This record gives sequence, structure tokens and C-alpha cells, in this order.
Amino acid sequence: MACGAWAGAAWPCPGWMAASSAALCLGALALSAARRAQTFLAPAALFFFLGWLGIIPYLYPALPANHVTNRMDSEVWDISGEALEPPDYKGGYWRFPMNVTHLARDGLSLSATGKIRVSSRVKPLPVLPGQTVRFQSRLYPITSFANPGGFDYARHMRVQGIFGSAYPWKKGKIAVSGKPTTAALLLERFRARAGRVIDRTVHDPARGVLRALILGGRGGIDPETEKAFQRSGAAHILSISGLHIGMVAGSAFFILRFLLSFLPALALTGRHVKLAALLSLAPALWYGAVSGMATPAQRSVIMAAVCVAAFFVERRHDPANSLAAAGLLVLALWPPALLTVSFQLSFLAVAAIVFAVSRIPAHWISGPDRRLVRWLGLPFLISLSAALGIAPVTLSVFHSFSLVGPLANAILVPLTGFLVIPLGLAAAFIAPVSETCAGWLMGPAGFFLYLAVQGARLAASFPWASVMPVWPNTLETLFYYAILCSLLFFRKSRAAKAGLALCLVLVLLDTGYWLHRRYGGKTLRMTVLDTGQSAATLLELPGGKTVLVDGGGFPDPEAMDMGRHVVAPFVFRKKIRTLDLVVLTHPQADHAGGLAYMAENFAIREFWDNGGRSNAAAVQALYTVLEEKRVHREAARAGKETELGGVRIKVLHPDAKTEAKTKGDANARSVILRAVFGRHAFLLPGDATAGAEKSVLRKTNAEELRASVLLAPHHGSKTSSTEAFLSAVRPSLVVVQARAGGRTKIPDPSVMRRYRSAGARVVVTGVAGAVEVETDGALLEVRTARGER
Repeated sequence: MACGAWAGAAWPCPGWMAASSAALCLGALALSAARRAQTFLAPAALFFFLGWLGIIPYLYPALPANHVTNRMDSEVWDISGEALEPPDYKGGYWRFPMNVTHLARDGLSLSATGKIRVSSRVKPLPVLPGQTVRFQSRLYPITSFANPGGFDYARHMRVQGIFGSAYPWKKGKIAVSGKPTTAALLLERFRARAGRVIDRTVHDPARGVLRALILGGRGGIDPETEKAFQRSGAAHILSISGLHIGMVAGSAFFILRFLLSFLPALALTGRHVKLAALLSLAPALWYGAVSGMATPAQRSVIMAAVCVAAFFVERRHDPANSLAAAGLLVLALWPPALLTVSFQLSFLAVAAIVFAVSRIPAHWISGPDRRLVRWLGLPFLISLSAALGIAPVTLSVFHSFSLVGPLANAILVPLTGFLVIPLGLAAAFIAPVSETCAGWLMGPAGFFLYLAVQGARLAASFPWASVMPVWPNTLETLFYYAILCSLLFFRKSRAAKAGLALCLVLVLLDTGYWLHRRYGGKTLRMTVLDTGQSAATLLELPGGKTVLVDGGGFPDPEAMDMGRHVVAPFVFRKKIRTLDLVVLTHPQADHAGGLAYMAENFAIREFWDNGGRSNAAAVQALYTVLEEKRVHREAARAGKETELGGVRIKVLHPDAKTEAKTKGDANARSVILRAVFGRHAFLLPGDATAGAEKSVLRKTNAEELRASVLLAPHHGSKTSSTEAFLSAVRPSLVVVQARAGGRTKIPDPSVMRRYRSAGARVVVTGVAGAVEVETDGALLEVRTARGER
């Protein structure tokens, strides 16, 4: 079923085709049953096509005429509808999803349908599921940055049924009316009282983490703590996961079994054990409800229920069957769960643990003389198994692998799972009755969590705590799991030995391919990334040399880190770990915002900037990292020149007199680079203004200014790209880094006409996605992420 859902996401087909295939498989299965013949192929194919069929409505939904996607224009609407979740703070915004029911403006009232996400800078009035909200805003489509291998955010939101976003006007004013649902009201009261107890008895940094563990949401966790848990390989502890729910169910079972043993009527018959198992599901379900019942929580609750059911009918509990049943039910309820990182991490980790523990000889851990192995060795083995099981996904998503993770998790997971969470949940349950008594339990929970936070920070403090190897593609991920399986069966299976040998040969061939691609290439490849209304460009030069010009970013320091989520994944998947040259054209957030992350996680040999100063948080963070890593930094001045991999890179602007003339205008001092390889030149002018263009025209002869490819100055705004400049450059291709159709009027229509009048082909990254231009010095080839050539 999982394979079918994955195939449906990768290769869309009409629903009738998958339905017909499923019907044929069902007929074959019925025929086999009638003949009493055993078959594996028919049921396997049936579930494959059911998975394919199930995911189609989520990825390619049929939307009605009054859907919000048909009302996304440049006008402001009076929007009303039903809130689905309480607001959660993330990325500088208070966000919550809502079902739109009515749209109105200029005396026109329309019924509407569709789910959108509301984002407000100002904390809205208390909003609970079931209440009616009303505000004024434009409706914006959900968009993704289209870069090779990048995260498809639009699809991620679409499978959740969210097709648009809104940003309330009038300082985020949102009117709230109506009564919430009973369940939402109970949960909110529970969270409010438990939150008051946490705030009164627990201090930072443990306070934000305890709120996340007991009440859900990670908005209160400070960045330093989050980074420490990430480097120590224990980031999963910071959110309510299936592991926590499993530990809650286990702790509840042992406590209830002990208490029920004092009831003779139950204890003498042994029924107290079954009753304790059944009752232990209640706190697990409640904890899952508080967390929002995410995929890991669903998996854990289902596995616990299967385990209890097996116990009741007195059948041997098979963890592998429980995991398979949980996966089947989760995918049956919501097939797109397969595409989420939480599903992949959760099921891979548990599968690895189940598989590894089943291979442990019984005599290793049984007997009174093996207590030390059970209490110390087994937690480490479980942690190591989980880490190895999820390693490829961890590398693909988080771009790093924690070397201290197995040891840190062996200590931190039991500490939080068996002490912090049970104490915290018990305090939360008591809070509605007596907040004072709840504080007696919440205080120790905060103390143990403080120890866990300090332990994570200690583990993360080692320089080698986390490494950032190369990004594994799908084929390499299959090699990895094949090698793990071969090693587990190596001693008892000849096929495993042959498989291991074959995999090692294939890995060597794959390594040779990438080494040749990286260091044996003889072309210049420039990729202009799709970073919205910001800029980031990677140049891959012959011989494996690399140059990164700008790093993208947002003006808002609390917004998404462009380096971490867009630029680094692209560079990472190219198996690039060292940047020979990084150039910051000018110190503004939309060009510098992602460079701090790049400087922190990649080796940089040389750094150029325009010599200007800035108080922007992103720029200050970048310069701090450069100083800590002792990266050679110098100001790029007109005439500065270097050669990398046979490509001549020259600075055309600014010169020493520019700063005095421009009076602090960062755009006017933007670094203008020209890279020449063979017959073709690439001109990268940053956010150069018309004044900067005029200065370059005055100081540079026409031959040194011509370029086959021009990166549009200042994202194609009307402050740049003068006719005289374009006449001198004479580009055959102009690449515009801009989010076409966004809230800003960039690129400017008159400038776009000017490019075309100059005879250039124009490609906008917001429309075509990332643009890759490759040349061997003679021919020039252009490719885009969305398939345009």
C-alpha cells in the first residue's frame, strides 16, 4: 500500500485506471479464494493499487467552482469562516487554519469553500476550533521554491487541504464569535491550567521544552536549546512523538497493574493485568489528542491497541505485525502520510529497532547476571538501531548526522520518557483540581528536564558531535539499507555475503561517478536558484571549483532561514562540501540572509563583500561565523581578478570612491561580477542601480562588459537595467530572480519589455523555477526546474 501511494505521488494517472486495476486484483483474489488456492501476488497488487487510488484525491483534488482558489486576486476580501485549530506561533507569525464559508467586498457576498492558513503578526483573540472568525485580507496562493531536489511546500500544504493563505489587514484585527466545540474547549482549559502551572514552577530553558512535551507546539523553545538537541541527535525529544506516547502507555500500565493488584477479586484471577493494559490506552489516547494526533502519535496508539488486543485474546504479540497494522491503518485513513517526514522517521526508526532487537540472542540479555546489559547495553543498542535506521532520511532532511546521538538518546530518552513526561502529565491532570498540588509534581519534572537540556548541550558542545556528509540520493539510500540487511545476516547466509559484495562494488562505482562529475567536469554551470524576491546563485567551475554569489533571505529575521531550507539542500545534493569563493554583493537581508547557515555548515576558502557595513541581524550573524571560522575576507574592488578552474572572475564595481558618492546606498555599492569562460561571459550585478550601471559604463570598455548571460540587476526593478547598460552588455539571455505576481511590482513590466527589445530571452525564476545555464566555452545550454529549455 505504501509503494502504491509513493507511485501515485511520483507518476500521476487517472483515478479510473487505478480503480480498474484494483477491481481486477480484487476479482483475482476472489477467484483464488473460490479455488482455495494460496496467492501472494493478487492481495499485494490489490493493496498497491488501493494505495495509488487513495492518494490521488489529495494530490489532484477536484475543486468546486466556489473554491477559494478561484478568488485569489489583487483585491481585499472580507473573509469569514470556521477556525480549525488554535493559533500557534512560528516564524514570527501566529498561524491557524480555517474553513472559509463567505467572501464579501463592495456589497457583493459570495458563499465559498476551501481551507486556508491565517497568519497574523499580532496575537489574535483567543480562537478555538468551531468558532467563527472574520477579517479582511487578500487571498494568496501557496507557492513553493522550484529548485532541483527542493521541498515541495505547496504539495505539502495541498495534501492537508490548505490551498491559500491570508494576512489580516488593520494590524491583524480578527473578530471572533460563536462557541467552540466541546472537545476544543476541554482541551483548551486543560492546556491553560497546565500552562499556568508550568510557567509558575519551571524556569527557562526547561519551561519552553516542557510546554512542548506536555501541551504540544515548539514556539517557546529557544534557538540555542533547539540547536543543542539537533546536534546531539535528540531533536525528536522536543515534540510529542510516538515514543513519548508509548512510554506514557507503558508507565500507565505498570502503575495501574500495581494499584489493581490490591483488589483481591481481580488479583486472584489475574484479570488485573488485562484491565491495566486496557486502561493504559486512556492516557495514551488523551496525550495523543493533546498533541494533535500527528502521524507518530497515531502509529504509537495503534501499535499499543494491537498489543493490548493480542494480550486479551492471549496471542503472542509480534511487534512487526503491530507495526505493519499501524502503517496500514494510518495509510488507509490518510494516504499522504507517506510523504511526511514524521511518518518516514517514525516507522523507519521502529522498524529498525524491532529488526535489530529480534536478532539479539536470548542468552545475551536473559538471566539475573545480565541485568547490567539490559539496563545499559539494551538502551544504547535501541538508540543506535534507530539512528542507523533513519540515517538517510535524517541526512536528506536535516543535512547532518549526530555521532553522539546513540549515546545521548540512551540517556535522554529514558530520562524524559520515564520521569519528565509521566510527572508532567500527572501534574497536568491534577491542575484542574488543584494547581498547588500540580506544582509539587511539575517542579521535579522541570528539574529532570533541566538536566536533560544540560545533557543535550554538553553532548552538542563537542566539535565532532554532528557531521555533515554528502546527501544520499534514492539509489544510494537503497544501497545503504541493502548493506545493513546483508551485515545482519552475514554470518548465516551466503546470499547476504554475495549481496554485500555486490553492494560494495556498486557503491564504489557510484563514488567514482560522483568524483568524475565533481572534479572531472569541463564545463561551467551556473544555477540561479528560485529564492523568491531574493538572490542566490551557484557557479560550478571546471575541475570542481565552486562559487556562491549571495545566499537569499527574507527581510524579517524571524522568517524561514533561506540558507538552511533552500540553498544548503541544493548545494548538499550536489555533494559539494567546500565553497572556494563566496561573494556577498551587498549587505542586505535578501542577499545575506542565508549565508550565515552556509558559512556555519560548509567550508569556505575565501569571502568577498563590498566592504559596506550593516546592522541587519542576518549580516551580523554571518560576520560572526566568518570570524569564528577564520575565513579569509576581503573587500571586492573594481579591477580585482581571480581565476578558478579556467574561469576568469573580475570585479567591475564598486571602486574606492563609490562609497563617498553613494551616501550609504547599499544597492549603489553592489558588487558587479563578470565570469568569462571560452566565448561566453556571465554578468552578475547584484542590486546595482542605474547610477552604478552608469559608473561601470564610464570606467569599462565595451568588450569587457559584454555578456551572453545577464542576471537581471535588482530583480528586474525599474531602478536598474537602463537602455545604455543593456546596449553595452548585449545579453542573449536574461535571468530574473523574482517572485512573479507577488505583492511587490517586481519585475517591472517596462523593464521586461526593455529586455525583450534588446533581443534577449527572458526567464523568471518565480515562473520557471531554478535556471541552470551550462557551457563548455562554445555552446550554451539552458534548463529550468519546471522543464523549460
